[in-house]
Amino acid sequence: MKKFLVIAAAALALAACSKSEVFAPKTSPIDFAPNAMSTKALVEGTVFPDESFGVFAYADLENGNGIDYANPVMDNVEIKKQGPDWKGVTTTAHPDPYMWTPTGFINFYAYYPLSLDASFVATENQQQSNKGLHLDNVDLGVTINSQIDPMVACALQQQSSLKPQVPMVFKHITSQIQVYAFDATTIESLRGHIIVQKVTFKQMKRAGSYVEGEVTGNGTWTPVADYQEFVPYQTTSPTVLPKEKDSENKPVEKNLSENSLFVVIPTHLAATDNTAIEVTYMTTAYDINGFHYPDSEPKTATIPLFDAQNPRITDNAFKNGKRYIFHLGITLDKANNEIMFSPSVEDWSTEDVNGLTIDAVNAILL
Repeated sequence: MKKFLVIAAAALALAACSKSEVFAPKTSPIDFAPNAMSTKALVEGTVFPDESFGVFAYADLENGNGIDYANPVMDNVEIKKQGPDWKGVTTTAHPDPYMWTPTGFINFYAYYPLSLDASFVATENQQQSNKGLHLDNVDLGVTINSQIDPMVACALQQQSSLKPQVPMVFKHITSQIQVYAFDATTIESLRGHIIVQKVTFKQMKRAGSYVEGEVTGNGTWTPVADYQEFVPYQTTSPTVLPKEKDSENKPVEKNLSENSLFVVIPTHLAATDNTAIEVTYMTTAYDINGFHYPDSEPKTATIPLFDAQNPRITDNAFKNGKRYIFHLGITLDKANNEIMFSPSVEDWSTEDVNGLTIDAVNAILL
């Protein structure tokens, strides 16, 4: 009964950490089953890429001494797909396969990509839930489509007696940015004349250090004072935004970041950061109220992202593992600012006067 309760508790702890089931027993060497909600900033999917990741692992032999942080089972070991299995890479210093301990359980902490400067900080009073994974001086890169997408995972209280394939569900720890644009014009005759040429995100964080928290992937970032400009959309062959509306009578959006998603370091925004979106756009020729307006010269509008009264993003903060989709609406509703009149005549008490139509442009009776 005691052994059954220990195994049940371990399964419960694992579910809380990685939300994955315990796999059936396989072999004595430690194998992994990596998975991810999305493998990279630029890829949608749930299959982990065929790339290495790093693992720290610590055992509790149930001998009354608790978790042995002084003698790790795995100390920043490279995990690589070798044939059908994911397992530790042996080295000259460690030529033997990494094996399960004969008793007790093992806690596993993983990170991706392997190129990160990773360490595990543990104290003698540290509890199992207080993970100490540190990632120092993470630089996401500045080139869209070539950034790294750092992720972390954990699998706690994996029972040595079961020798399971260790399930590792990786979670993103950066913030992903996407951009859509739509024609917000309500005057139907003016729809379909707006062109977006460039979108720039100003003063965004691209580097920092990360310390894991109580919940996997929800640790604390310390951004470095290095701001970066990202241009997810720029075109030399611009096309007008769709003038169509969907079945709910909402404007159809154009995905400006279809091939240029990017990630930034999560951070709390401040007014002094001057974090903003710059949108460069123009309009094609159109006619309204008897006047012809030619193609406009490009204009640039700036949208500050920090707003103390009405935050554009929740809590004025970019958060771990969250995708932010910015919907940029541009309207031509105020394109014609001439003084317009809508005349009417109230009835006299003794006579009705109807049928007067005034040309508001030329101020003459028709």
